[in-house]
Amino acid sequence: VFVGMAPSFEGWQNCPMPPTPAGLQGHTVVSDWQLTCGKEHYLAVMSSAFFFGVLLGAPFVGSLSDSHGRKNAMLVSTLFFLVASVATAVSTGPYTFAFARALAGIGVGGMGITAFVLNAEFLGTHRSVLGITTNLSFAVGCMFLSLLAFRSPTWRSQAWACFLLGLPNLAIMKWVPESPKWYACRDDDEQVLAVLAYVAKFNGAPLFEPTYTQESTPEPAPLSAILKHPLNLRAAVMIMAWFSASLCYYGLALNAGSMGSNIYLTNALGAAVETPAYLVVIACIDRPAIGRKMLCVTFFFAAGAACVNTVMLTPGSTAETVTALFGRFAISIVFATLYLWGAELFPTCIRSGALGLQSMSARVAGMVAPFVLTSAPSPLVMLGIPATICGGLCLLMDETVGKKMPDTIEELTGEHVPLVTKKLKE
Repeated sequence: VFVGMAPSFEGWQNCPMPPTPAGLQGHTVVSDWQLTCGKEHYLAVMSSAFFFGVLLGAPFVGSLSDSHGRKNAMLVSTLFFLVASVATAVSTGPYTFAFARALAGIGVGGMGITAFVLNAEFLGTHRSVLGITTNLSFAVGCMFLSLLAFRSPTWRSQAWACFLLGLPNLAIMKWVPESPKWYACRDDDEQVLAVLAYVAKFNGAPLFEPTYTQESTPEPAPLSAILKHPLNLRAAVMIMAWFSASLCYYGLALNAGSMGSNIYLTNALGAAVETPAYLVVIACIDRPAIGRKMLCVTFFFAAGAACVNTVMLTPGSTAETVTALFGRFAISIVFATLYLWGAELFPTCIRSGALGLQSMSARVAGMVAPFVLTSAPSPLVMLGIPATICGGLCLLMDETVGKKMPDTIEELTGEHVPLVTKKLKE
């Protein structure tokens, strides 16, 4: 949004663009690389490059997380992001910038998926708290980015700032334990106990002497198992839901520059409306009468209606801005819920890979969103129609409120007794 915004000097739309005033050099890639006069498409390409990176990173890091552990996948993702931030800061043109943003996408996509799965597997039945903590942190980051961009308006300094802000992620990895559920799926009971003992010590909780009941050992499932019943229907609906939610969310976020006169304020307001959205999530997501399903259904319809109704409003008007902000509020509720619901619908043995596929579909939508905004005759309507359709599709999914996350595919089919390596009981 900020690196590709319109330059703030007169005549920049002219062909050829006049020289950039000395005090404004580096504020935007449009003026730095003369992206006018038939070169405007570079902006859409550079925006899409980031989501293309997430498209590559989500399944790659998701599979890495299932095969080599959540912690190792987090470490790889963080390194990708840090290297990409430096590469962005030293980019010499649109192509190197797009390549650097693709690398950043791999890192950001991997971090998001792996961190969410790791937290969900530690929290167990209390995992719904992730509906507010993870996404609220994202919203606060977006608001902070508006302040950062305002106080440090050159795009290279913003890239260096992202590098510095990413370093703590690398530093804390020493204290991040591996998921005990991941160890359990690999029959590594010694490591399961070691992690639980570490967590108990870290939290100042008393240790316990576990008792065991030996049961069958689960076999790690290949990601291709997602193509079989009952996972295929779940995967199809969730992939479409993530695509539609992402298209609507990022379309509205990237469209902030065309609404209102102050891009920094508009972007901050767009992030600010997400805060009450996540409060709605935490208040409703564990209520049996509402749960994951009805949150997604209700607010998919609400976001779709808001986007479609903007076609009847004056472009750039306060009414259009308020309606679009409500659409972002609604789709933020859906996105926060899908992160949790999409993880709960799939067993531990393929959870990260399944969530990676869902995230991959979302990033395809993120790649498409800039082109929808620049090419579609009524872009917000094109964002709202898929959201409305997916509101109906979500009715086909199972509710997961109060249910244990499955460890194996057999737990979903009911063909066998649930398989675990060993049950730990206090």
